[in-house]
Amino acid sequence: MNLLTEPLIRFETKDRAERGTLPQVYAALVLDRVESFPALRPHQVPAWHMFLTQLGAIAMHRAGMAVPPHDAGTWQRIIRELTRQEFPSDEPWNLVVEDLTKPGFLQPPVPEGVKLEAEKATPDELDMVITAKNHDLKQAVAADASPDDWIFALVSLQTCEGYGGGAGGLQGIARMNKGSSSRSLLALVPMASAAGDATFLRFGRRLRRDLTQLVARRGELMERFPLGYPATGGRGLVWTAPWPDGAPLALTELDIWFIEACRRVRLGRLDLGISAQAGTSRGRRINAEHLNGVVGDPWAPVHKVESKALTLGQDGEFDLLAPMSRHAPPLFTTVHFPVPSSCAGLCLCRLLLSCGLCLKHSAPARSRISFSAPVRRAIHWPQ
Repeated sequence: MNLLTEPLIRFETKDRAERGTLPQVYAALVLDRVESFPALRPHQVPAWHMFLTQLGAIAMHRAGMAVPPHDAGTWQRIIRELTRQEFPSDEPWNLVVEDLTKPGFLQPPVPEGVKLEAEKATPDELDMVITAKNHDLKQAVAADASPDDWIFALVSLQTCEGYGGGAGGLQGIARMNKGSSSRSLLALVPMASAAGDATFLRFGRRLRRDLTQLVARRGELMERFPLGYPATGGRGLVWTAPWPDGAPLALTELDIWFIEACRRVRLGRLDLGISAQAGTSRGRRINAEHLNGVVGDPWAPVHKVESKALTLGQDGEFDLLAPMSRHAPPLFTTVHFPVPSSCAGLCLCRLLLSCGLCLKHSAPARSRISFSAPVRRAIHWPQ
């Protein structure tokens, strides 16, 4: 089940339902052909977008590209190049890799002596959202799961999960303020007009804008977050690195757009499909807890006084936007990608995050907001 060569991901266009490889999905998105991903659950949408943007930006930067390619062949080549030298058989892009000393897709290698004892029979049981009370989201209902159900669950878990207990062995990501916080996404997003005054978000337009911005603003991001990231050659795919217990990675080893893998998880084949096994770890995967989530996340607002990544509560908190326009994440401006105000809006997304044993409230996926003249000037919004 190789994401680079097998059509594992379902998506819908205006004309028909399709299945594609990961490179084919990128090509369809860049051409703005994708209407939806049928297997993508609402709380997984921001995680999927951020994953695609980070991976695409890393691949484009390594390939020396400023503009996202339109064809699947180029996407396959530049993504594969990220791992080809170390893993010529594409193990980091396979959903199931029997050799536990090698990585699978978003599944770090398992060191000798570490046991993965927690069985996860369905992708929603593996996913980050805690459903122990069985209220809004029911437990383990995706029994007839397809490969893309597992793909989206892995992306959600590994790139957005917080602290999960497990006697201290279920750690969260570095891109949040402490383990019981949240990973916020705040960005200006091109929005296409639908019938009447309604608007809707286009997966492809959003990806194109963020890819273009990230690649163009890499130097700015490195200067804004002087944390020792290497200018070139840093590890972008955290799951490809060995993970000895108690030996976290340093930021100085990573690319500034690194994609996390915060939990020990491996998928395996069953007669009727796939199952997962999960384990614990001593300490976080990345040594960055002292930074309170301020690690250069392109979508994360930073508290300008307390120097910590924003944790959104259960209210809209739009009053935060005006002061944050001066200390906003890079993707909260229109520099390098001017968008006419007639087809753009502000997207404020909050992920469903497990915080101890609770389920955090989810904010609207998008909101149209009017800006005052000073704020428009601060974020370079078209007049």
